[in-house]
Amino acid sequence: QVRWLRPQWGNGALRGALVLRTNDPARPIVRVPINLASRPAPHEVILPLAGK
Repeated sequence: QVRWLRPQWGNGALRGALVLRTNDPARPIVRVPINLASRPAPHEVILPLAGK
């Protein structure tokens, strides 16, 4: 289950955060900051985390 926070446009870059809900009791919610100017596309960020 993936929920997007409201992205903010600044300096021509899309910034936001992914909130992932996991089955791990130690980390039930994982926040992944995203800056499309320096990070991979969002789907490339989601897939590695979903596999853990």
